Amino acid sequence: MMIPFHYGTFDMADEPLSEPETILRTLVEDKTIKHQLKIVKIGEAVIPD
Repeated sequence: MMIPFHYGTFDMADEPLSEPETILRTLVEDKTIKHQLKIVKIGEAVIPD
């Protein structure tokens, strides 16, 4: 399972804050990344299987 974090935390680049999530979702849909992707909401708990 892949859980990205800290994206959208600091606006320190030229791209939109949502761009990393958009890119990751596209890579998963295209099967470039073969892991399950979990984008968690702020404060959401993740309990591994």
